[in-house]
Amino acid sequence: MSMDYSLREELHNVLTMIFKELIRGEYILYQKTVPHFEKLTKGGMSITYNDIPDYALTTSLNWPRLTEGINMTKLGGLWNEQYPQFGSLVGTRDGKRVITIRDIINVLVTGVWENDTEFKNFETYINQEIEELAYFLSQTKTKTRIVALLENFYIDNYEKIIQLDKDVVIKKLTEDEIIKYQSDHLKGLHQPTVSQFAIIIDYEDDIIFSDQTSQEQPEIIEEIPRIIDAVVQALNIIKAGAVTVKWQITEQLDYLGYFSGISKRGRLDTVIGPMPKCCLMLGEVDRLISLYQKLLYEDVKLFEIALSRLSESELRRNPTDSIIDSVIGLESFLLRETGDDKYRGEMRWRFSINYATLFNGEERLERRKLALNAYDLRSKIVHGGRLDPNRVKFGPNKVPIGEAAKEIRDMLRYTLNYLINLPPGESFDSEGFWINRLLKW
Repeated sequence: MSMDYSLREELHNVLTMIFKELIRGEYILYQKTVPHFEKLTKGGMSITYNDIPDYALTTSLNWPRLTEGINMTKLGGLWNEQYPQFGSLVGTRDGKRVITIRDIINVLVTGVWENDTEFKNFETYINQEIEELAYFLSQTKTKTRIVALLENFYIDNYEKIIQLDKDVVIKKLTEDEIIKYQSDHLKGLHQPTVSQFAIIIDYEDDIIFSDQTSQEQPEIIEEIPRIIDAVVQALNIIKAGAVTVKWQITEQLDYLGYFSGISKRGRLDTVIGPMPKCCLMLGEVDRLISLYQKLLYEDVKLFEIALSRLSESELRRNPTDSIIDSVIGLESFLLRETGDDKYRGEMRWRFSINYATLFNGEERLERRKLALNAYDLRSKIVHGGRLDPNRVKFGPNKVPIGEAAKEIRDMLRYTLNYLINLPPGESFDSEGFWINRLLKW
């Protein structure tokens, strides 16, 4: 349905009167999004919003003064007459917000201001904004965007978008985007982390002009948790680092330009303080894309335990917890056949031998010893044995337990990467896989 002439004319008259008031210089509109938080942590340094170029505090619009002489009741009546199905509410799938005629005028005023802050051609831009509003109201679909802020992740000297899939990318956020997402969604947090990279998922969604959310959802909505997990898991396999997604923002890209909500992705552990970053190299981007697509589209149920344990192990603050997670992940591969009673008495031996078969030549002996150390450390921890945190047996020397925990995480990462990339038709779950590897050497 196109917007009729009377409503267009009234919208145009209202906006013209408002801009004539603004031209007199008694009011100030914002030129960019204003940060609503006092401090922004960036590169280890706290800066106030006054230090950010091109941002300024603004005065609020004095609506009674600006709309003096304007018949807002008439405008509201024309609006409801033209679009009775909208009522006074415009809803989104994940939430709802009351949209008043004043809200619509506010958006139109802002749109004109952003096009021409000197008001040389505001008549042209008023018509343009009304056209865009009319076009939006005639649509049945809009784009929805999921922004999953990646923490502890960085790509050095990489400015391109990483296209993981048709609708999924990893993007380096601009300074404006960082400020927009954090000021609008993370209010009240103490020195929120600046996330320079985010997973962006775009998909088409229905425009819902009511206060009732639809029960029908695009198929991709159910896939979003799996998509985000696949990205994080792929990064964990490639590189050490406590990569996680703590905040997930849903943004409906409609004409009114507001967000539908925010949800927090919780972890088993609360991560407090700095964690090691995953710094991806340029040459590893293709591998990331390949691993992501394998994790998302292929049957990887056999890897689920190891993938989740690796993620948790990276996030653990206590190295003994990290060791337990890593060894459990390794056991899900190396002790796959021990459900049979005949194997129960030899788990330590099989654990170390199977791990050693992933290597060649003389290296196998050294790797077997490391696997024995890892298994023994885990056993001592879970059975209440005493450990000197500064001197635990791992390899030829005694090392701090934190160093041992890192080495065991790397063992799990290596094993995961090796087994998930086996040639087609070959699986560690197949009968005789481990014994055949042992006997072939």
